[in-house]
Order: sequence, then C-alpha cells, then structure tokens
Amino acid sequence: MKPLITRKTVGTYLRQTYALNEQQLFDNKFVSQEMRNEILTNLLEEFSSSFYGNGKLIARDPFTKKDISLTTPDFDTINTMDSVMKLLSDTHKQRMETIDRYRKQHLQSLERTKELEIEEKKQTDITIER
Repeated sequence: MKPLITRKTVGTYLRQTYALNEQQLFDNKFVSQEMRNEILTNLLEEFSSSFYGNGKLIARDPFTKKDISLTTPDFDTINTMDSVMKLLSDTHKQRMETIDRYRKQHLQSLERTKELEIEEKKQTDITIER
C-alpha cells in the first residue's frame, strides 16, 4: 500500500531516504539539478503508484493489467515544496481518473458481452423450438 500524500510523509521520505529536509532539496549547495530530478522521480514513483518506462510516466490498470500512459511532468518548473505537493496530487488525480475511465469501459464491455450471450442463447432456443 502506498503512503498518504501529505507534506509530513513526503518530508519523512526525504529524510529517511536522502537525509535531506525540504529546504535542502531546493538548495543548489546540497543537491544538483540532476540529483533533484532523480529524487523527484523517485518521489513520484513512491507516492503515485506509477513508474517511468521508455521516458513516459506509466500506471498499471488493475482491472486489465495494461499500462496506462500519464502526462509526464516537467521537473524544471518545480522549485518549492508546494509545487512538489501539487505535482503529487495532480498525478494521483490523473491516475485515478484514468483508471476510473478504463474501469467503466471494462464494465461496459463485460455488460455488452453478457447481452450478446443472452441474445445468442435466445436465438439458439428459438432455432431448437422450430
């Protein structure tokens, strides 16, 4: 189970994993831009149940087990902890909306399959009666 997306849990993750606090993450004396991008990528993967594959942010559809492509964020625009929290929140919302849309499509296809099976059974019953 993924941790809750709160400022406290993100801060705890940063301290435990990288020995950094919120201010140090955005201070160039402590962290280079490349390292910051790597930390943000790991934060995103840890808190949003998504991962990077082929340069894209990907989430897994729990119903069909297929990969869903999400919008890849631009880490160069993230320079405060508030923007990190907004990124995590937006990515989570996008993932949940996408999964919900896929779930509805999956349920509609299942209902349509059941309807077709019922109709096919009716056709065979009519044919047998004749």
